[in-house]
Amino acid sequence: MNSFDILKKFKINFFDIIYVDGDHNNPVVSWDIISSYYLLKRGGVLISDDIIVNNAAFLPINYLTEIKKLKTFYFVKRIYKKNSFRKKYISYSIKI
Repeated sequence: MNSFDILKKFKINFFDIIYVDGDHNNPVVSWDIISSYYLLKRGGVLISDDIIVNNAAFLPINYLTEIKKLKTFYFVKRIYKKNSFRKKYISYSIKI
């Protein structure tokens, strides 16, 4: 499904859990995160894969967390010697 049309396909506050692992570039990933926020029920869980601090998917999640719309936790995905300076995370956010 096209990320641009997803809000037309489902009701707002419909899902208990959404897992985002699509396009990793903006604007698509930001669109996916913001749309997912609106589609989640209050108390719903948004899980996002391949989060890199200050990168595309991190920015909308961080913004929604800073303005108290989400409560977010980050889990390190994998650490190898070659990626120890650019770690990937999985975010686990709860809609407040």
